[in-house]
Amino acid sequence: MRTSLVACAFIAATFSPAGTPGASAEGLAQAIVIANDDAVIYNSRGESGIRTDAGPGSVTAVVFSGEIPRVATVADIPASLTGAPVSIALHPGRPLVIVTSAMRQVVDAGKAKQEPDNRVSLLRLEDGVLTRIAALEVGSQPSGVSFSPDGSLAYVANRNEGSVSVIEVSENAMKERARVTLAAKEASLAHMQLSPNGTRALATLNNTNEILFMTIDPQGVPVVTQRIKAGKGPYAARFSPDGRVAVVAHIWSDEVVFFSVGGGGLHETGRVKTARIPEGIDISRDGEWLAVNCLGGFGVVDTAHPEFGKTGRVYLLQREGDRYVPRDDLPVPDGPQFAVFTPSGKHLAVAGTGSKKLRLFDCADGRLRPAHIDINLPSEPAAAHRL
Repeated sequence: MRTSLVACAFIAATFSPAGTPGASAEGLAQAIVIANDDAVIYNSRGESGIRTDAGPGSVTAVVFSGEIPRVATVADIPASLTGAPVSIALHPGRPLVIVTSAMRQVVDAGKAKQEPDNRVSLLRLEDGVLTRIAALEVGSQPSGVSFSPDGSLAYVANRNEGSVSVIEVSENAMKERARVTLAAKEASLAHMQLSPNGTRALATLNNTNEILFMTIDPQGVPVVTQRIKAGKGPYAARFSPDGRVAVVAHIWSDEVVFFSVGGGGLHETGRVKTARIPEGIDISRDGEWLAVNCLGGFGVVDTAHPEFGKTGRVYLLQREGDRYVPRDDLPVPDGPQFAVFTPSGKHLAVAGTGSKKLRLFDCADGRLRPAHIDINLPSEPAAAHRL
């Protein structure tokens, strides 16, 4: 009975008017923001397609400040399922959200297809209302995005041209300060992640299997100081909150690689094998836990494929020194495009890509268990972020 009542409350909140109580600047620490892709759809076999009548996308905020999370959505925000699930970010100190759109839908002769996009949007999340306040065009196929610790700059990886856009962010506007080329277009620059103190950064080159370790110069521009090859297909990257450990998910060798971070650069400290395609990673606020979400058999339609008929899978790992070790894993429905810890760290919020849901799992005691709470989303969840 309790599950049914909670589900009804979520559904009502998702589609209610924008006056629903929600986040203030102080409440951002209790929020998860989600970018939703309106164009991509899935059939019962997990095959993807493109709608001819799709909108550009949307952004949903889920605020965990009370017993029942509050949900608000704003439509007509360009967002894309293509790329690592790090295309949205909360500002570290102001009620602002930035979201990138790697691909856009176009209709040619009645058939829908996608082509590289170049749009970035700035939103305000305040008093339960999400509002778009600025837009900017950057490089081709903007993908992963990361704020500097003070929020004055945002860094956007332009995947289709191997560059990073350094964006000045104010209360009501964005301006591209610089565009720095880090690699050839063919390298597929997926993500750039700033360290907690803002002095260093990681960038992942998906097609050339390289991880770039960088310093940030006084103008906020990244400068490459080290190139590393570890697994195949580096994708999403994270620093631990203390900045001493870097974690990179590799989607073609199905593993997560750990590095210690020091004055001399990155030094590999271990690897953990995962299920097929570890799409995303997230580290809890205290740095103790790491979540890894894998697509597993989602989208596999070849009956001869070893993953055919299997579900996605989520892993929970615990920190041991300068690496993380597995503690639990669990099959999850649909395609887990992302998995992020809730602000309290007691739950893991997992994307139900294919069913347009956000599902919560208990993880407070180091074990993963279904919480039997689903949040309906307006379209397919593509990326998520929380402070």
